[in-house]
Amino acid sequence: MKEVKEIQVSEKNTSATTIYYTIGRDDEAFLYEWLQMFVADMSEVITRDPDMLRELTRRRPGMFPKGKSGPNSVISFAGGMIGNKLRNPNQNLSEPQLDSLEYMFEIIARHYHDDDEARPIRFKRGI
Repeated sequence: MKEVKEIQVSEKNTSATTIYYTIGRDDEAFLYEWLQMFVADMSEVITRDPDMLRELTRRRPGMFPKGKSGPNSVISFAGGMIGNKLRNPNQNLSEPQLDSLEYMFEIIARHYHDDDEARPIRFKRGI
């Protein structure tokens, strides 16, 4: 099992009912680089592997926050995270996204098992 990467997040004071967190620049770069690489690589894989296509596009209620059109799949969650960041670079992570990102990075670590940089993550909430 690969060593878990701990990522420090701090709760952001907002008037929203959802809890949002800020994250360090290096950790944010780590998250979004791996999400982008995963989506890019999987978009190529699913063109030739129908089983992988089904697995990555299967909606997973309870595993990921709901998207605009209902429950997210692995690939729609990762793509949505990337798209949201591109549309609004100052966007922070929400509480539901943290748990889903931990799950997402377990998938990434398994898929890129030969790459030591691809690791499961755990968010360490702080002040």
